[in-house]
Amino acid sequence: MRKAIRIAVAVVAVVILLALAGGVAAFLSQGVGRPIRWELPNGYRGWLVVEYEVPRCPALPTSGMYLVIKASAEGRACTSSPAPTGWRYHKYEHVGPDGARTTVRSVGHTDRQVWPITYGPAGNRELIFIGTEAELRQRWNTAPWQDR
Repeated sequence: MRKAIRIAVAVVAVVILLALAGGVAAFLSQGVGRPIRWELPNGYRGWLVVEYEVPRCPALPTSGMYLVIKASAEGRACTSSPAPTGWRYHKYEHVGPDGARTTVRSVGHTDRQVWPITYGPAGNRELIFIGTEAELRQRWNTAPWQDR
């Protein structure tokens, strides 16, 4: 009887390990890339548009382990680099004139202030809203869906 229980426990353990390994393999097959740090003007609120694969724009810079996307005061950024794909950690920061950084709350917080909305039809344009849910609802009709 004890031997049967040990065998059953071993089988369950193997099944759990295989399920975990499958989950890790599925995660890694999506590609895991460098994390991205979004640098926003101090106190910035509103729509943020990032355009990728724009030849006249610089490549995405790096800082330590991060790729860096720096938004202008108008909420725009562009790069000649392709849009980052795969699983990535995103860190959003307001950057003051003196270089002081304040983290902006994002997904996972009940009072989040970062709302990733969409990529453009070709995957080379990203639209994000920075602000509260109430601000997003108020400004939804002002979204720069197609402007250039």
